[in-house]
Amino acid sequence: MPILDSIVDEIKNVVRFHEDHNVNHKPINKIMLCGGSARLLGIADYISARINLGSSKPLGKVQLGDPWTNLSITKMDKSVPLTPESALGFATAIGLALRGLSDAG
Repeated sequence: MPILDSIVDEIKNVVRFHEDHNVNHKPINKIMLCGGSARLLGIADYISARINLGSSKPLGKVQLGDPWTNLSITKMDKSVPLTPESALGFATAIGLALRGLSDAG
């Protein structure tokens, strides 16, 4: 729990920094968790409860990311071998691959 509370404190610091320095003053309304640790049972609910605790402006729900979101899968490849939850551990690799595709194209 102390480690999660430390993460929550860092999220709050990032939100404050964003609110103070964002020229468009666009609020953060969603927090996405990714990476293998995001699969910890109940982590999204815990962080959501802690992040909004005592806040006058709730940030909304903390959600698990879906690394497959920006991939276009052809009809032949519809059976992605990993569920979104198990793909969380590959989020960095998938993101880097997508970045490599956009840099090459």
